[in-house]
Amino acid sequence: RPRAAALPAIPAVEKILLHCLFSDEQTRARILPRLRELGAMEGFAARPIFEAMLALEEAGQPAAFAAVEGRLEENAKSLLASVLFADEMEEEMDFARQAEECLRVLEAGGRRAGESELRARVKDAERAGNLAEALRWTGELERLTRTRAAK
Repeated sequence: RPRAAALPAIPAVEKILLHCLFSDEQTRARILPRLRELGAMEGFAARPIFEAMLALEEAGQPAAFAAVEGRLEENAKSLLASVLFADEMEEEMDFARQAEECLRVLEAGGRRAGESELRARVKDAERAGNLAEALRWTGELERLTRTRAAK
């Protein structure tokens, strides 16, 4: 009998965010558009689930469990069930607050990744002897750092 593919480990921030989005319609309506804007889903372990939720919402349909599950492949369905039916989540949560906190964590991770990318570009330009480009990337890095400090 063939073994089922192992489910990926899902970071806590994704688990909490999924619980919040499935548990509270108002939170889902407020957070899903911001999640798309964030562009952080690329690295999500539960990316197919989030993408299914976004597709439903964009089509004007509620992202209820059955509708989302219906859009998923078998492995993603198992992943969804493992997250939503886990015993580790509390029943009484402030979903809006939890979802907002999850977005802050994801935004911070995205900014750190952006800063790392810019630092690498500065080094590459310096190694190539292209000081004008290195200065341009340094300026971008400083702008990003100032923006982060202002928040």
